[in-house]
This record gives sequence, structure tokens and C-alpha cells, in this order.
Amino acid sequence: MCLMETSKITDTGKQNGIGWKVFSKRSEGLFGEMYHAGPHKKPYPVGKWIQCGRSHPRKYQAGFHVFLSRKSAMSWKDRDGGLTVRKVKFRGAHTEGLLMGSTCIVTHEILIVPTGRKGVKG
Repeated sequence: MCLMETSKITDTGKQNGIGWKVFSKRSEGLFGEMYHAGPHKKPYPVGKWIQCGRSHPRKYQAGFHVFLSRKSAMSWKDRDGGLTVRKVKFRGAHTEGLLMGSTCIVTHEILIVPTGRKGVKG
């Protein structure tokens, strides 16, 4: 994913929150939605904080791309088969931008909220 019209997030009230992330759903679990583009070894754990460990030279820092609305995430998901949308908590958001006309943030950490539960401590 590459965002258009990016800006840094400096308001600490926007750096942590809840959003929606698109994942590649495979029999082994959830992977980054660009699963086919790189060698991902293990599925992301559900209910635990995950840190983004990769860095690519771009116009903004690398990180997890999270939509702020479920509707926007569903629109992005529908562009390709084998994808799913999950609710996530995020912290350490550093960049905000537009992706297909929808607001998307880039963050250092996410927690995939387990299905069937309203919230997760942490």
C-alpha cells in the first residue's frame, strides 16, 4: 500500500486508537495483505501486540496501514480475493494519508482484536 497526500501525526490523541486492517487469510492464519509480494514466515498472532519491523525507503516511515472505518477497509479488501478485514487496536501512529479516497494511518504497532470479544486488555 502507498498513501497519497501524507502528513505526520503530531496530535498525541490520534496516535492510539481502533481501526480496521486488511489481511490475507490463509489456512495457517492471518498474514499481511501483500502476502504474495514477500516471504512471510509466520501468521500474525491474534490478541497480542505486533510491532512492524521492516523499513523501506519511502516518503513516509514503514508500518501497518490501518483504515479508520470498516467501510473503507472493506472497499480496499474487495479489490482482490483471499482477503479479510479485522478490527485492530493501534498505537504509535505516525503518518496519516489517503488511500482510494479514504483516510488511512500508518502505525508501529497493532493488536488484532479476537472475534467474539468486545475488547482486549493492553
